[in-house]
Amino acid sequence: MILSLDPQHARSSLRIADWEVLPDRHLVRRDGQDYALEPRLMEVLLHLASRSGQVVSRAELLDVVWGETVVQEEALTQAVSQLRRILGDSSKQPAIIETVPKRGYRLVATVAPLSSDTPANQPRRRWPWLVGVAVIMGLVVAFVLSRPDPAPTPLLETFPLTSLPGDEGHPAVSPDGSLVVFAHRSEDSSEFKLHLKRIGSEDLIALTDEPGQEFSPCWSPDAERIAFERRNQNGRRVCVVSAIGGPVQELGPVHWLMGGLDWSPDGRTIVYSCKDKQEAPMRLMRLQVASGRADTLTAPENLSRGDTYPRFSPDGSTLALVRSDRGISRKVYLVPADGGEAESLTGGFFSCGGLDWAPDGKSLILSATLRGTFELWRVDARRGTTSPLPVRIHRSLYPSWSVAGGPLVFADNSLNTDLVIAGIDGGPEPESAAPSTRLELSGRFSPDGANLVFISDRGGSRELWLLDRTDGSLRQLTDFAGDAMRKPRWSPDGRRIAVNVGRDGLLQVVVVDVASGLQRQVTPGTGHHRLGHWSADGDYLFYSREDGPDWRIAKVRLDGTGAVDVPADGCLSLHEQADGGLFYFKETEDGLFWRPDSGAEEEVVEPEHLHDLINLQLTDHGYWFIRTTDDQMYLAFYAFDTGEVRDRVALAGDPTREFHVAAGEREFVYNTVVQTANDLVIVHDPR
Repeated sequence: MILSLDPQHARSSLRIADWEVLPDRHLVRRDGQDYALEPRLMEVLLHLASRSGQVVSRAELLDVVWGETVVQEEALTQAVSQLRRILGDSSKQPAIIETVPKRGYRLVATVAPLSSDTPANQPRRRWPWLVGVAVIMGLVVAFVLSRPDPAPTPLLETFPLTSLPGDEGHPAVSPDGSLVVFAHRSEDSSEFKLHLKRIGSEDLIALTDEPGQEFSPCWSPDAERIAFERRNQNGRRVCVVSAIGGPVQELGPVHWLMGGLDWSPDGRTIVYSCKDKQEAPMRLMRLQVASGRADTLTAPENLSRGDTYPRFSPDGSTLALVRSDRGISRKVYLVPADGGEAESLTGGFFSCGGLDWAPDGKSLILSATLRGTFELWRVDARRGTTSPLPVRIHRSLYPSWSVAGGPLVFADNSLNTDLVIAGIDGGPEPESAAPSTRLELSGRFSPDGANLVFISDRGGSRELWLLDRTDGSLRQLTDFAGDAMRKPRWSPDGRRIAVNVGRDGLLQVVVVDVASGLQRQVTPGTGHHRLGHWSADGDYLFYSREDGPDWRIAKVRLDGTGAVDVPADGCLSLHEQADGGLFYFKETEDGLFWRPDSGAEEEVVEPEHLHDLINLQLTDHGYWFIRTTDDQMYLAFYAFDTGEVRDRVALAGDPTREFHVAAGEREFVYNTVVQTANDLVIVHDPR
C-alpha cells in the first residue's frame, strides 16, 4: 500500500512523485523551478497526501478545505483540475490524482518526506527480520520530518533606474540591453512623452516634442528606430521616430483605443492591439512598416475585452498576448506570428500589466494580479505553468527584457486610494472613512447607513471589510485568500452582502452573511455570471449569464436554487423597481433600457449625459452619476421626469468615478487617489 502520512506530517515539506511540496511557502517545485499554489489548492493537495492511496470523499475535502464556507461541489472540481494542470497530470491517465467516480479522489503518486530516499509505495512485508529495519527507518523519517524546510528562495535584488519627479512607465530595453526608452510625465505636465536613457547614466534624451500622449514604445531590431502609440484629439495611432530623435512618422489607421505594440525580429511588421469603438473587443493588427498597410491578425469573441500586449518570441515565430474574456479572466495566449489559431497557455489572472519574453524564448515574464496586487510571474512557454518572480516592490508593471539578455526592467508603482464620505445639499463635511496606506475600493453604505462595506488589501489580499460608523470599528468580513472581488451589494434588509468573485478564472456571485461571515456561491461553477443587484424584496439576486455569444439577464434565490431567465436581452441589470420594472443596458446598443414588467415591450432611456453605465446608481426617479466639466468632477443627478441633469457636489482631491449614494440621499462615498508614484527599477540577473 502507498505510504500515508498523518495530517501533521503531511503539512511538512513533502515529495509527491517528482514534485517537492513546500506548504509554508505555498509552492511546489520540480527541476529547480517553483510554482505557486493558491492556499486552497495547497490544502486539497495536503489532505490527499495525508490519506494517500485511499479514496477521500468530496464531502470530506469540502469540509476540511472550505470549512463553514458554503460552496458548491464545482469549486472542488475546479481546484482538482487546476492542481492537475500545474502538476502536469491528466484526469484520463492519472499519475498523481485519480478521480474515483461517485466517490471522490485518491492520491496515487508516491509520497515521502522531502529528501527521503525511501520509496514510499513499496508493499509492507511482515517478515520478523524487518522489524529492526522498520525501527531504524522510523527514526530516519522522524529526523527528516523534524528538519526545517529548505531555505526560502532569495529575493532578486532590485536597483532604481529612475527617480525623476513625476511618473515613469512603459519601459522598453534596447536589443543590446544598454538603453531604455520610456514614457515620462513631469510634475508640471499632464502629458507622457518618450525619453531615452543609457543604463548606468543619469543623462536623459527627450525624443519628441509634438503634442499628444506617448506610450508603449518598442525598438526596431536594428535599434535605429522606436515605434510607439500616440494619443491626441484625433484618436490613437502607431508612430515611429529615430532613436536619436527627430521628425515623427505616422503609420497606419487611426483607432479609438490601443493596447500595446511590438516590432517583429525581421523588422518588416509592427503588431499592435486596438479597437475602433467602445463595444468592440481589442484585436491585434499587423502593420507593414514599408507600406503602412494594416490587416487584422486576431478576432477574439464578441463582447470580450480582447487581445492586448503582443510580444514576438526572440526567433519571431510566435506571438504571445494577453486575452481577456467576457468576465474577469486574463490569460496568456500564443499564436503563430503569421496568423492562425490562438492557444491558451496559462490559467486566468484578474488583471495584467504587461508581458515580455525571456531572451532564450523558453519562458515569459508576466505582470499580473492573482493575490490582490500586481506581481511578476515567470510563465513556462511550453507547459504554461507559472511561478512568482521573487522581487519585493509595490506593484510590478510593464516588464521588458532584451533579446541579448542583460537586465530586466519594469515599473514600480505605488498606489494609495481612500474612501471619502461627503454630504449632499448641506450634509456632513467630507472626511476619510477608513484611512490606511493601502487600497480602499468600492465603498457601499448599508441600507440604514450605519455600516460601510468596502474592498481593501490592508490585510494582504483583497477582502471585504466592514466599518461600523457608530464606533469606528473595523472588521475583516471575508477570507477569500486571493480570489478577485468587485461590486459588493447590500441586501435590502442589511443582513447579507452579494459580491462578484473570480474563482478559477470564472466570475461567480457569492453571498456573505454579515453577522457570521459565512458565504455561499449561488451561481454554478461554469461560465461567467456578472452581479447586477438584489430584487426589491431581497429574495433574489439578478445577474447576467453567458448565453452563447450573448449575455442574458437571470435571477436566482439565495440558496442557489430557482434560477430563471428574465425576458430582457442585455448585459447587466441595474435596478428593479418596487412594481417589477427593470432597468438594464446592452453593450451592443447605446442607451439605458427599461422594461415596465415581464410582459411589456422594452423602452429606451437615452439622455445625452449617459457616459459611464457601469457606475450609474439607479433610483425609481432617476440616476446618480459622475460628470466631468472643465477638469472638475461632480456628483450629478439625471431626473427621469424632466430629463434635466443637475450637478450636486464638486468632488475634492483626485477622485475616481466610483461612488455610492446612501439611502435618503443625504450623503455619499467616493474613491480618491491619495498618492501614486511610478519609477523604473532594474534586476541585473533575473534568471
